[in-house]
Amino acid sequence: MSTSVGTAFSSASSPVLTALVAEGANLSSSSAPCVSTMSPEQVQQKYVEERDKRFKHLTNDPWLDPHSPAKGPRLTTGARVKILVLGAGYGGLLFAVRLLEAGFKAEDICIVDSAGGFGGTWYWNRYPGAMCDVESYIYIPLLEETGYMPAHKYAYGPELRKYAEMLAEKWRLEGRTVFRTVANEIRWDDVGKDFVIAESGLLNYPKVPLVPGLDAFKSHCFHTSRWDHRYTGGSPVDPALTNLKNKRVGIIGTGATAVKAVPHLAKWAKELYVFQRTPSAVDTGGNRPTDAEWWQKQRRENFSAFVSNVSPPPSIDMVADGWIIMPSFNALVGGPAAAQVTLEKVAAYVASLHALDFPRSERIRARVDEIVKEKTTAESLKAWYPGWCKRPCFHDEYLQSFNLPHVTLVDTDGRGVDRLTDHGVVVGDSEYDLDLLILGT
Repeated sequence: MSTSVGTAFSSASSPVLTALVAEGANLSSSSAPCVSTMSPEQVQQKYVEERDKRFKHLTNDPWLDPHSPAKGPRLTTGARVKILVLGAGYGGLLFAVRLLEAGFKAEDICIVDSAGGFGGTWYWNRYPGAMCDVESYIYIPLLEETGYMPAHKYAYGPELRKYAEMLAEKWRLEGRTVFRTVANEIRWDDVGKDFVIAESGLLNYPKVPLVPGLDAFKSHCFHTSRWDHRYTGGSPVDPALTNLKNKRVGIIGTGATAVKAVPHLAKWAKELYVFQRTPSAVDTGGNRPTDAEWWQKQRRENFSAFVSNVSPPPSIDMVADGWIIMPSFNALVGGPAAAQVTLEKVAAYVASLHALDFPRSERIRARVDEIVKEKTTAESLKAWYPGWCKRPCFHDEYLQSFNLPHVTLVDTDGRGVDRLTDHGVVVGDSEYDLDLLILGT
């Protein structure tokens, strides 16, 4: 049976929440009759309006050029296209290119993205230090087809974003892409032969923490994926945050984003407070300019063999980074050994993963002691969980930042921050007054 898709679209600048209410459903939590004069859909819209009064500034697109003319096809609710690709990041672009290579025409394809340009996560994330933490020659798609060579082993955000734009230009996809648009609903019918490819990713919308008082916080505040260079100084290609020289800055979060941003904040802020719930395991970074010899497909296969812990391992390590010496990561990504695990063997298999992980985790905890001078801070920065439980991090300046006298780690011991005041963050009995709060969540 062939299928087609009818899609409801709306502008990404004013997202719509759709409530699906079953006919005859009991909408009240009590037996009291409902006296509302508003429909469920109107109530949902009211929720959105009230939320936006308090939090819209945290999700607005700071990179959008409002004067940039639309290039893509015009889409309306009920519009039909042969192939609809949701997402204009690397995943969506790669699918579109492969479809063109398979014989489809550009006019058969329509790409939709809520952002104002190509790049996916690299469109949104323009914080200082943004970079991929997987080798560029593995991570970046279509290098062999384009002949492009990344400038560094781990490419930085501006290059990754520009490369996405280059892909769209090379395969003439700019005129087939609709930005600032979201697909709210997809309905299948039995007419035509249309397809939907969902490549919208996970990192296109900022995760705002549920911290009491955030709606009333009066100091400046933004999310790392909506970095406000007008406030901090610098730009996506210049990490000189000169406006922070006399500012007290706080950042909530110590994950992969904060690990990259904290060293730059520490370089410029008058005072920096890093609010930590759970520490990351931070290994060495080792970024360096690209050498001339690389082979993308072979390197990917080589990398995958190591992280999947195949036996025997490849005789040559083509990648030589922190992922390669982490065979226990196959607990998350899978590998040949997992295929043989029955219910009776689960305990033994998990024990083997811990045995694989133990030397690496011990080495990384020892690395904290070697770098961080203040012992209490060092203890708080040690990750006491298996390496596959939280995304591994790699950086050569993050831990060193905590040796600076104006940088303070505020360890919440797994609780997270308690609440915000008008101008501060409260953890336990202490309040930290801030000029700027950054949400690295």
